[in-house]
Amino acid sequence: MKLRLALDQNFPTPLIFAAKPWLGAIELRHTHEIDPRLSDLDDWELLIALRQHADGYAGMVTADGRMIEQAKELAVLQQTGLSLVVAEG
Repeated sequence: MKLRLALDQNFPTPLIFAAKPWLGAIELRHTHEIDPRLSDLDDWELLIALRQHADGYAGMVTADGRMIEQAKELAVLQQTGLSLVVAEG
């Protein structure tokens, strides 16, 4: 069973390629690869769309640390049970 996480649209692809040997059963896909329409959504809407997606995404990886400071995004994370991984630096 794979853990599926979406990558925020601006997440650096080279970082994923470098980490791939250590990801094991974690599948990472950019949101625009999942569905190009996801790129036009606000972050809170994107989280809801990922929760409803047929492929079963467990959360999202982002480099946008401000996302965890936003009330709507935090409310959606709590209500959906999705995980948010914030990579900084």
